[in-house]
Amino acid sequence: MIRESCMALLLGASLAAAASAQTAGELLDKHAQASGGGKYRSLKAVRLTGKLLVSKDEEEQVVMEHVPSGHKLRMEITQKGVTDVRAIDGSAAWAVLRSEGGTSPVRLTGDSFDEMKSLARFQGRLFDALSSGGEVEYLGKGDLDGTPVQELKLPDTDGEETTVYLDAKSFLELREERSWSGHGQTLQYVTTYSDFRPVEGLTLPYKIQTTRKETASFGMVRTEGSQILVIDKIEVNPDLPASRFARPKP
Repeated sequence: MIRESCMALLLGASLAAAASAQTAGELLDKHAQASGGGKYRSLKAVRLTGKLLVSKDEEEQVVMEHVPSGHKLRMEITQKGVTDVRAIDGSAAWAVLRSEGGTSPVRLTGDSFDEMKSLARFQGRLFDALSSGGEVEYLGKGDLDGTPVQELKLPDTDGEETTVYLDAKSFLELREERSWSGHGQTLQYVTTYSDFRPVEGLTLPYKIQTTRKETASFGMVRTEGSQILVIDKIEVNPDLPASRFARPKP
């Protein structure tokens, strides 16, 4: 009897895991189709033009150019007539920070490099998880500010945990929560996507809000900041030569 009970428990756990994997895979497929299907996967380049709202009284003009397949990104941020440039060519990142008196390109390393690498994922972590075959865990149904959602947990990378919330009807990604713990602190990034519009067969958000929290080991929030990217124009497959992303000579 005990043996039969153990076998039943093992079988039930296996079936639950298989069902979860199947559900996660189905949600990823539906999300890919909702975002643009094959056209989204074959996207060669994209340019975003808009403004970054850093605070109530601070606004910056932003141009972001992506080559998704090469994980390349060039970002120009202009404030008060001064433009800073940051870029990653798929492996190395650099910046020319004129707002800080810089005139020559400097190499980005550490957290600055990791941030550029993360921003270069134009198609998002769900796309990477689907294309790499990584195991995605289905967490079940939930509610996000009154909107029914489906929750997914992505594979841990370098100690980073990521939870994604998909609209239960449209299967578009509404929110991504990333957290990383180490050295007695926890960093949490919450990115919310809204104002979705059709763009040449794709469905893309025109408003992206990111909030950052840093919590000490005893629970006190040490720093907190939020910024909103409002996109005015999206160009699909513009001509972006490799020189746009390569580090210029001093």
